[in-house]
Amino acid sequence: MNTLENGYELQTLDASTHGLSEVDSVDHDSTTIQSTTKQSTTSAKTMFVIGLVLGLLVAGNVLAVVVVLWQRSGTDSTTASINLMTSTTINFTSTTTKSTTATTSTTTATTTTAPPSSVCVYNNSIYFYNDEFIYSPTSQTYAVGMLNNQFGVYSAYSYGNVTSTTLWTANQISTSISCFLALQYDRNLVVYALGTMQVLWTAAIYNNGSGTPFCFEILDSGNLIWTDKTKSIVWQTNTTQSG
Repeated sequence: MNTLENGYELQTLDASTHGLSEVDSVDHDSTTIQSTTKQSTTSAKTMFVIGLVLGLLVAGNVLAVVVVLWQRSGTDSTTASINLMTSTTINFTSTTTKSTTATTSTTTATTTTAPPSSVCVYNNSIYFYNDEFIYSPTSQTYAVGMLNNQFGVYSAYSYGNVTSTTLWTANQISTSISCFLALQYDRNLVVYALGTMQVLWTAAIYNNGSGTPFCFEILDSGNLIWTDKTKSIVWQTNTTQSG
């Protein structure tokens, strides 16, 4: 029994001893676990802090890059705006310069044409109506034409200033009706009544037109001549003035 009891006791002691060892082992394991857990927690916190710092650093760099890009974009936009304003100003100035420097001056040349002293008939008759004249060439002191329905040679002061003083007038059958003088291509000179074509006076030198052209001319002497192509006088008023 003792043996058994001893054995039991031994077993009990072994058990106790073993149990104590297990308790110690459990406590040791618990301490180890707690230590490991604390280390893991500490490591996790450390890693979190490191990650947070790195994240802040990365975010800071990104933000810095964004700020730099924004500043560059603003600078480029401002530069482009300044360039555009400068270009517009230059173009406006150039346009203004062109508009102000384009100055032209015109000079009107006035030419004085002497009134005709002769007219020539070729294939068509020429007509003189009231207040139509040719003038002596040098000083227009004589005029030939129709004045108040009368064909004649008149004294004049100048072109357009014909007087009623006559050197010669045609022996018309009437001066009370409207009429005109015809320088005809058949060589004849005729005064006709307007409308009725009644002959009021004629030089009666018709020859069917041989010797054209015929020229009707007032000379500085006051003489009126009607010539053919050879300058031969066909008809004249014989009104040469002396002096």
